[in-house]
Amino acid sequence: MLDTRRMTPRRGWSPVLAAAVVAGLLAASGWWLTHRGATSVALAQLAAKQESYNGKQVHTEGVVREFQDPDGSRYYVIEDSRPNRVELKPASVGAPYVGQQIAVTGQFHWDERRGRSITVEQLQPVSS
Repeated sequence: MLDTRRMTPRRGWSPVLAAAVVAGLLAASGWWLTHRGATSVALAQLAAKQESYNGKQVHTEGVVREFQDPDGSRYYVIEDSRPNRVELKPASVGAPYVGQQIAVTGQFHWDERRGRSITVEQLQPVSS
């Protein structure tokens, strides 16, 4: 006698295929969470919660100001009216915009000794 149960196609997913799909979805969601783009945040928020933004992509606005270290080197920050300040890195990106309102996107860093900074990825003047 012929056993027809073995000739019928399986319905449903095999456990291996289901596990592969689940693993793929988890990997995709993890990638999305880490690469979803910059968070828009005010300078006051960066100053108030600097530890929680450390290492994150941020987008913020402020006026560029120039300062000089005792050794003569110049550095540039963006600041708001308080002033909450964040240093722009590399320093050369801020030089052409001193006194101007800018929008900047980049990776935010906070260190107890060095303070707050943004490694600039994108910078543009804001029209007033």
